[in-house]
Amino acid sequence: MTHLDKSQIKEIAENLDCGLNCYWNRKTNEILFLPEELGYLLDDDSDESDIGNQWLQEDFDSIKNNLEDIVLIEKPNSNYSFRVMEAFADQLPNKLDLKSKLFQALERNKPFHEFKFTIDNSDYREEWFAFKNLKLQEWVEEQIEEKEGK
Repeated sequence: MTHLDKSQIKEIAENLDCGLNCYWNRKTNEILFLPEELGYLLDDDSDESDIGNQWLQEDFDSIKNNLEDIVLIEKPNSNYSFRVMEAFADQLPNKLDLKSKLFQALERNKPFHEFKFTIDNSDYREEWFAFKNLKLQEWVEEQIEEKEGK
């Protein structure tokens, strides 16, 4: 069994953040990405699935033809994402007004929207993206370790 390196972990995290699912071939270490909404087609028993896009079609066919070696890595669920937002706010200095604003945003209706609005209108936007990406990379590493054991 092969292992992914840090650059591959980073690539997976970035693509998950863009809404793509990652399909990792454990034998070849090939990493392919498909939009989440196409994943259901992999469960289709028919041999023909026309995606309508040559690039996606090639990746789709490669995944479908190697399902026994493929590991699906999905983006984190909303609970995990919420905890990441809380962790970011929590690690900010107490004297920083943004810390309390972020926690208030997380207590409102539509906390993801409120957090995004608050962070986008702050001086800590880049720090948030770096923090979130690091947590996504940790998520990917956990998923790989978990699925390697199966």
